[in-house]
Amino acid sequence: MVRNRAMRTGEWMAVAGLLALAGGAGAKVKVQLAPNLADYHVQNVAILGLANTTGDKDADEMAVHLVHALSQTGMYHLTTSEQFARDAKRTGVEAEHARMLSTWLKKRKTDELVVKKVLTATGFDAVIAMEVNRWEEKTLDPMNEGTSDTTVGVFLQMIALDGVMLWSAKESVTEHSRPYLPEFNLRSTGSGQAVNTARGAAPEPPEIKKVARELAEIVIATLPDVKKSGSVDTVSTGSDSTGSGN
Repeated sequence: MVRNRAMRTGEWMAVAGLLALAGGAGAKVKVQLAPNLADYHVQNVAILGLANTTGDKDADEMAVHLVHALSQTGMYHLTTSEQFARDAKRTGVEAEHARMLSTWLKKRKTDELVVKKVLTATGFDAVIAMEVNRWEEKTLDPMNEGTSDTTVGVFLQMIALDGVMLWSAKESVTEHSRPYLPEFNLRSTGSGQAVNTARGAAPEPPEIKKVARELAEIVIATLPDVKKSGSVDTVSTGSDSTGSGN
C-alpha cells in the first residue's frame, strides 16, 4: 500500500557511485531512486514483462535470469507476467494491462493513469518492467590479437501504484576471453605469392548465459527494500517464473 505521493520522474534522486562486481570485471550500475522512497510501503509486486530490443530472440531468456534474481532477494511477494495478465483479465482491466505492456514494449515508458487503474484493480503495490538491450557475442578474427567478447545490457524500473518511479537501474557489462596473440605460418599461394595464415584458433567469447546471470545479480542487488516496517516477506512467483511478456 502506498503511504504518500513521491515526486515525479523529473525530480528523481540520482544515486551515483554504486559499484558491483561480476566475474572480476567492474560494473557501475546507473541507479535512480524516488527522493521520498521511505514514504512508500511495497509488498506485492507484479512483473510487467521483458522488452527485447536486441534483435536477437535468444535474449528473451534474460527475463528468466532477472526474475530468478528478484526472487532470491526475498523482499517482495512476486507475481510473474503471465499471472499478472490473468489477474488483470479476472479483475476487468485486461485492456488497460495490454495497453500498459504494449507501451513498455514499444517505448519503455508507462502511463501513470493506466498503471494506477491496473494496479488498483489487481491489488499490487508496484510493477517491475524490464528491458534487455544488448546481447552480443563477438569472436576475434584469428589473424588479429585481442579478445573475444560477450556483452549483455539491461534496464529495469519499479513503478508504484500512483505511477511514481520508485527505482530504476541500467547497466551493460562486457566480459572478455583470455588474451590471444596469433602465431603465423608462412605459405605460398597457387600464384606463387607468400601469405601469412594464423596457427590455431581464436578463443571463444565468454558464455553469454553466465554473463547474463551475473549481470542480473548485479542489477537486482541495487533494488531497495521499500517498506516502512522491518518485516521480510516470502516470495511467491505464481504459476511460473519466466517473467517474459514477449
